[in-house]
Amino acid sequence: MNQTPPQQYADLRAYRQSIFSAIRKRQDAAFNLIDSLLERPKPRNIAELSLSPHCPRQWSSLYDAVEEAVVDTKTLEATYTQYALKDWQEHGVFQADAHGLPCMVVVGDASVVRRSSCRSVDGLRYCHTQTHEVNGRGIVAGHQYQLLRYVSEPHSSWAMPLANDRLGEHDTQASLGAEQLQRFSATLGTDTPCLSVFDGAFGCASFLSLTQHQRCSVVARMRYDPHVVPSSSG
Repeated sequence: MNQTPPQQYADLRAYRQSIFSAIRKRQDAAFNLIDSLLERPKPRNIAELSLSPHCPRQWSSLYDAVEEAVVDTKTLEATYTQYALKDWQEHGVFQADAHGLPCMVVVGDASVVRRSSCRSVDGLRYCHTQTHEVNGRGIVAGHQYQLLRYVSEPHSSWAMPLANDRLGEHDTQASLGAEQLQRFSATLGTDTPCLSVFDGAFGCASFLSLTQHQRCSVVARMRYDPHVVPSSSG
């Protein structure tokens, strides 16, 4: 953004305050945990996070934060959307014009958290992943999450979160992805062009039919199955 350092600091402070307000219980401990994760993104355990300079608490407080913190996900999503739209309005239009794509771009995909050794954890399901663990077929037991992200800059690996939901027992990637896109589309004005891009798992009739009347245009990659041979008649 074309902002002075004081303006950037004010925006960052307001953003952090909005995230803090979305935490309804164990706010301070949960926010210490978030800051510690930003400083140490790949900890071996929660106790290691207590060694971060951003955590003035003992390790036991972080366990309490994980077990007892309550987060208002609607407030959290509203904050994400608010700042994504603000970013688009302030500099995204000019940046998109420069790259020949004058619209806001959001992307949807799934992510799997492997939990193969946690047999008693609720909500486990068999998920497809690129990690070949079961007879080389890339299927693991774990939790699957559906993600929706705002892409603020081209050629960048960073994307701002808009929604993050775990698939329930009766959810599919298509149904949950369409629901996330619907929630986000409801916040868009008629003057905000938006393009949503999805991976091959969403290139199906069920997903496209669920998203055909939303404000975001949808592009989905068609799945390619080279090993599927059509049956011959006669």
